[in-house]
Amino acid sequence: MTPEEFAEAVTYNKAQYDAGNLTMAMITQVGLEWQKARETLVPDAKLGPITQNTITTEMTPPPFVPGDVWTPWDGPLESQPKTKAQIYAMFGNPGTGHVDPSWYRKNIVELQGENHVEGIPAKWYFKIHRLVEPYLREGFRRACISSDYTVKRAGGFVFRHMRMDPKRALSLHSFGIAWDIDSNVNFSKYLDPKNLPEPWSPEWMKIWPNGVDKAFVDAMASCGWSWGGAWKLKDGFVDPMHFEWTGIHPV
Repeated sequence: MTPEEFAEAVTYNKAQYDAGNLTMAMITQVGLEWQKARETLVPDAKLGPITQNTITTEMTPPPFVPGDVWTPWDGPLESQPKTKAQIYAMFGNPGTGHVDPSWYRKNIVELQGENHVEGIPAKWYFKIHRLVEPYLREGFRRACISSDYTVKRAGGFVFRHMRMDPKRALSLHSFGIAWDIDSNVNFSKYLDPKNLPEPWSPEWMKIWPNGVDKAFVDAMASCGWSWGGAWKLKDGFVDPMHFEWTGIHPV
């Protein structure tokens, strides 16, 4: 398959093809879509030299070397929301006071058991919005390659307000576009807003010595996930357990 044929089959992943960052699921989907476009093609279940050469020369991602920078992943959504209005327009209204059952059934997927995400223990009933599931899976795939951090516990969708305060707006967890990991080692904390430690500096490591590492955060950032450990809020609130798929600066 040529680069032109790949771009025709899966347009939104052209940037990923150019960078060589392909998953096996994507390769399978490309093959299916390529075949649909050519009805006369008859699969023979044989891996011939032409097919093998195509996979080897065009579709095998190069190995990730520690220190490399992940190319931003060009996923299925056209843009990332940067305002509250854009969040509601893209992900719908989860409800007021309590979750809307019809919205929940339409939008929230459970990634558990055989459907779990690589890097998240299969025993957890991890829930997320269906539209950001591809970004979650690709982010964790990359993190598993480049990071030594092991997630022991994770959670996504839960209908609540920011910081459990009903006076605040709905949390992005309520939309299913935010998730937390290992609160015991990545716990949130209020610090001096005028003297916030830089992530993974000696001062940071005194507070979070066993927390998430930079390679994990960078892998997630390459798939659009903003990290609560990088927040510079006026009240000094830092939340290293938290990741969200939005360009909005939290308040």
